[in-house]
Amino acid sequence: MAPVSGIYSGTKLTSTAAVRTTWSGCNDDAIQSYQAARQSPNTWTTVSNGSATAVTQSLAVDVSHRYRALGTEAGLPGGGPWAYGPTFQARKIQETSVAFTGTWTKVSNTKYSGNAARYSTAAGSAATYSFTGSSVGWVSRKAPGRGDANVYVDGVLVQTVDLDASELKAKRIVFAHTWPAAGRHTIRVVVVGNGRVDVDAFVALVTMNSYVKNTWNGRMATERPENITCVSASALTWSNYTWGTTSGEYYSHEIAWDWYREVRTANQNFHNKYDYSGIEPGLDPRGWAWLMWRHAPPGRSYHDYWSGSQAAVNSWIVSNILYANEPAGALVFRSVHAVDVVGFSSNIDPRNGVYTLNGFFVVDPWYPNSPSRMADGGTLGLVPNTYITLAAWNRSYFLPYVDKPYEAVHGPNLWHKKYVAVLRTADGVQEPTRGFDTMPPAYRPPGSATVAAEAAPPVAEPVFAADDALGAVTSGIAINGLAADNRLGLEPGPIEVGRKVDVDSLSPDVAPYSLVEVVQGGRVVAMAMLTRTENGLQFAGLQPAFEGNALPTTAEVKGKFRGAGVDVRSMRLVWRPSPDSKAPFSPFWDATDTAGRHRFLTPAGDVMTVLEPATSR
Repeated sequence: MAPVSGIYSGTKLTSTAAVRTTWSGCNDDAIQSYQAARQSPNTWTTVSNGSATAVTQSLAVDVSHRYRALGTEAGLPGGGPWAYGPTFQARKIQETSVAFTGTWTKVSNTKYSGNAARYSTAAGSAATYSFTGSSVGWVSRKAPGRGDANVYVDGVLVQTVDLDASELKAKRIVFAHTWPAAGRHTIRVVVVGNGRVDVDAFVALVTMNSYVKNTWNGRMATERPENITCVSASALTWSNYTWGTTSGEYYSHEIAWDWYREVRTANQNFHNKYDYSGIEPGLDPRGWAWLMWRHAPPGRSYHDYWSGSQAAVNSWIVSNILYANEPAGALVFRSVHAVDVVGFSSNIDPRNGVYTLNGFFVVDPWYPNSPSRMADGGTLGLVPNTYITLAAWNRSYFLPYVDKPYEAVHGPNLWHKKYVAVLRTADGVQEPTRGFDTMPPAYRPPGSATVAAEAAPPVAEPVFAADDALGAVTSGIAINGLAADNRLGLEPGPIEVGRKVDVDSLSPDVAPYSLVEVVQGGRVVAMAMLTRTENGLQFAGLQPAFEGNALPTTAEVKGKFRGAGVDVRSMRLVWRPSPDSKAPFSPFWDATDTAGRHRFLTPAGDVMTVLEPATSR
């Protein structure tokens, strides 16, 4: 059985927390000995080798830890396989993040874990904390004459804790509870009324299930000046990463246009794989690879890569980010759009063995450099560094390449129905010319192992009731390792959810979903995407908040329709890939007027009679 870790009560909480980890075999009677090891955060250390089936250790808070164990049966050589527990962090939750009801008094003292605590003597006063994790502990103070408290876990009375002691014992974990797997839980401490009860803090084991590698440089993406330059804009953004350039002047529309013209003009193709003259105006994966070869630092080489295996290409993208320490390119929405993949989340470092991919961080050239200025009609894409779960990426974004305009004239091309990425190659590979159709070796530092395709499907996001958006959001953030990631707008501490809207899909590739405002400190800090299933809500992605992307009210929307002369009878939110929105985080309003006609309000505020399909890169 995989190791199970939990907060250990009766100990003192400092910069470390006592954690007890247990393990066992399928047939303990036949096992002669066990080996157990701990990874903190990346280095494995043996913690037990013998007959023991448990260990208690002081682990640094806010640092990732993981245990593994294997058993050896008598008379059998070796042992194994290793059974791995989840990656987790011990998180200290100060009293400022706890919900209090009843009568409580705040007290400050350096002997409290956060230099402050709250206490009560009033019967029925309660302190409540909700979290997503696998174990929780209540930190209090024991001293002569202190009272009792009833502790409820998920609404059930589990223990009455007596805080009376012969001497002062500060920062003590006086109660702990552990579950076999992470989930959404609530602990509630209720004062009995026979003496003082202190709530100093709580400590929780938050299951990370994640190793995060993110190369995002903090810059906005290069905004494509026209519908046809997402490839050159993605190449420009990526090239700037390779040079370490963050100055806004190097992310300009003019440069993206110049690069586009280096690959082709209106009637000539210089570095695309195919001649699209008279068919379509975009650039293809070979043209993208050539732009990277042309503009990245000297000595670096790039090429397009393709496979019928989605998992294989995903693993190549992971390898590129890990070893090249720079983004990878991906052709999405069935070849009509190009984005830079700047990072990923997995359950462990993929270089350490079998891993499961959780999702990707994406920078999209469809997003304007100036959030308040919607250039070129205000078309919106993903806000830079948006996170997309692997399930949503595989189902709705990273789909087989199908170039309908070209294939209608010339038939299937090289990448037809393949998953296509642009990656850095081994240094010294030749220029990616039109006729260079052999995929070269990918870049890896000398001695580095190949990152294998994921050996297991992604961990399924839990399904929450349709009215429990908070549960879906908090669970998704924890499982994907996004907690307190300020690159996504998140800070330490609890989150709340604001308004929620449902979006109907007009694309067979995209399931219906909801958008939910993520709130911290009374302000919207991020926007979550939740897939709507028959059974409830599943976390699908998260993007940082920016000026102007708060969900509009229906009154505001109706006003814009009325200003365009539309007599609205009904409205709904809808989305599909279109020149006016390449991201489901920026849906359209679909209004039906009194004559039964449809009108669409774009994210930029334009009213249209039809949603044009997305056809060019």
